[in-house]
Amino acid sequence: MTETPAGYGENEELGPRHIGVAEAKATFSAMIEGVQHRSERYVIERHGKPAAALVSLEELERLEADQAAPAGHTGGAGLIGLFKGLLTNEEIDEMVDHIYAARDRDRYSPARVDFSDVVD
Repeated sequence: MTETPAGYGENEELGPRHIGVAEAKATFSAMIEGVQHRSERYVIERHGKPAAALVSLEELERLEADQAAPAGHTGGAGLIGLFKGLLTNEEIDEMVDHIYAARDRDRYSPARVDFSDVVD
């Protein structure tokens, strides 16, 4: 069994180790050992640009599962799905109308500030 050279693999603070193609060829067995047994990850670069990655099978399966999962909406669009089955479209429309009416009412009404405790 080939030992992974010191400093190889993933540093939790820095992420996967970036290495050149020549270095990857020279230490490939050690890299596989580190990936398989210590969850190390590598980015292999050609001419200083990322060209490939070496990750564990578990990591690859997780990445593939994430890709296969339907993309969910984020932000406000993600909230729409939360109401499915809880409210009808008419109830949602009524709620939105109520929110807009309250906003317009508050926007055009004078500020209600009580200064009685400040003013003699």
